[in-house]
Amino acid sequence: MSEKKREFIRVRNVLDVHYKPYEEEEDVSDWERFFGSVEPKDDEELNLYNFLFNINQKVDAVLQHLKNSENFGLPEAREVVVSGSGMSFRSNEIFTPGDLLKVQLFLPSKARLLSLKSEVVRCETSVDDGMNKLALKFLDLSDKDRDKLIGYVFAIQREQLRQRQDET
Repeated sequence: MSEKKREFIRVRNVLDVHYKPYEEEEDVSDWERFFGSVEPKDDEELNLYNFLFNINQKVDAVLQHLKNSENFGLPEAREVVVSGSGMSFRSNEIFTPGDLLKVQLFLPSKARLLSLKSEVVRCETSVDDGMNKLALKFLDLSDKDRDKLIGYVFAIQREQLRQRQDET
């Protein structure tokens, strides 16, 4: 039996994730520019960053609602499996392999927002609850964003290992 080796390790966690169909000529919003480039230096800055991010998301959601436009609103916290090359999560929506999505995820342990072009590689409907499990591959991922993802995966892995050790 051949065993397929993964290029990157994965971790399961709950993240704020939002997605929509990818559009080629999409402008990057001011909040994406700001939150994508800020690097908190300590816990106090991290807390301030998280606070500002949450306020900004809420104001954006209200403005979007008032404009009645279909854009990113508040991200939905959901269980995901994420790695340096892709992610999977459950959704009510059905996609087909090859569909392109714009995925935004907020990495709380590092206070980083990533906006990623992704391709649906699999969409399977669960017979138990009718939810769809999406598997996505990140496309055109910069080295900087890949490093952020990998750093996040390692940070969560360390945290989960510590929790297991504390339980024993």
